[in-house]
Amino acid sequence: SEKIIQAADSVEPDSISLVWARVPQATGYYVYRRGSDGNFKYIARVTTNRYTDKKLTDSCTYTYLVKAFADTAGGTVTGNGSHAVTAVTRPSQVENLKIKADKGKLTLVWKTNKHADSYLIYRAAKENGSYEKIVTTTDTTYTDTSAKSGKTYTYKIRVVTGNGTKSTINTKTVTYLKAPKISKVKNTSKYTI
Repeated sequence: SEKIIQAADSVEPDSISLVWARVPQATGYYVYRRGSDGNFKYIARVTTNRYTDKKLTDSCTYTYLVKAFADTAGGTVTGNGSHAVTAVTRPSQVENLKIKADKGKLTLVWKTNKHADSYLIYRAAKENGSYEKIVTTTDTTYTDTSAKSGKTYTYKIRVVTGNGTKSTINTKTVTYLKAPKISKVKNTSKYTI
């Protein structure tokens, strides 16, 4: 088998993009994906040296090979298959991200992602500022005790799976205002009971 596939990568949770070296005199390429039975099954015929496989399941492993073909006067000639390449789809991003302010703290809460081994949390002190990783956690909540009242913070959260694959980023911006503390109460009523 020829080593023509150059890259296989997941950009979205439900797709994998393949890129391979062009084969001289090839009219096009057949793309195959390994099925659950272990055999490769034809999934596409393309005339370019790239293909995006869509509608896949997030956080799953897929294996591909490509065969070049040429249309000739005597019919279609198909070459040997490329080496097989494997790629993992990205996990889906966190869902239902909410930020709550309570008792001098900001708490981020989100829905559990079934494929997550951990979550990376980043924070920027300005809406379009630079991000700093503040924590890696396995929980679905994080309390930021260093947030300052009157500041705007933008948080980004990524799902990380056991094999290191990371999701796209979910972003949420909040302006944090502490509840005022009442320091003195004075009765201003002119009437007494």
